[in-house]
Parts: sequence; structure tokens; C-alpha cells
Amino acid sequence: MPLEEKQKVVPTAATVQPPACSQGVKGVAADREQRYITKVAARVGKKIRFIRVAEVHFFGGSGNYVEVHDGQGSVLIRESLNEIEAKLSPRKFIRVSRTAIVNVDFVDEMLSKGKRDIKLCLKSGQTIKLTRNLEQFRAMIQYS
Repeated sequence: MPLEEKQKVVPTAATVQPPACSQGVKGVAADREQRYITKVAARVGKKIRFIRVAEVHFFGGSGNYVEVHDGQGSVLIRESLNEIEAKLSPRKFIRVSRTAIVNVDFVDEMLSKGKRDIKLCLKSGQTIKLTRNLEQFRAMIQYS
């Protein structure tokens, strides 16, 4: 076999350039949305469970791990909350405290006992204390 054939480079996902966007602003927004993760993988015993991000109610920080809470319970993944936050769509997820990122689609109601004591009630029945991004959260809920 000639040397030239052995050195032939086959394009992979990392080397193929995406086509230029010709749809204007609408296409650019769609391209940006595709950069965010759609699934997370969690090891459960000897299995790996794939969880769709759209089905996640919230992510909770637990040291060097993140608890992924969905309708079926919770699993741990070995990533920090900051790493997960960077991979999530800001249109659907918001950091509500140092230890929680919430999917706004699963927020059922907001309970307020004063300016500093606000809790979010999720459709799953869980409550999460909101300690940051209150105005941003209200705007997301209003327009979602």
C-alpha cells in the first residue's frame, strides 16, 4: 500500500467545519442554542443512564458532584455545578442559589415570606430557596 494512502485524513466531527449560516439573526440564534447539552450521562451501578436535559427539574451541588433531579429521582454525576451551568441553555435554566440550578419549565409557584425568604415550589413537590438572580428569574417566568 503506498505511503500516501496511509496518511490520508478522514474528516471527523472535530475537523468538519459547520456550514455558514445564511438565515440571518434567526439562524444565528438556532446555532447558539445547539451548543448546549441535550443529555447528561450518569453511572448507576454498572449501567450508564442518559437523562434528557429537558426532563431535569433541577441540578443540585454536592461537593465535587452534581445531583441531577428528574421525575424518576436523582443521580450523581462527577462535575461541578459551574461546569454544568456553562453547558446549559440560559433560556431554560437559571442559577437560583450557590447550590442549585432550576429548569424554569418545572417551577409551579414562588412563595415569598419577605424579600430575603423566597422559595420555589417545583411540579415534583420539592422546594428550593432562591437566593440570587430574583429579577432575572421573574423575567424568565413571565416570558416563558
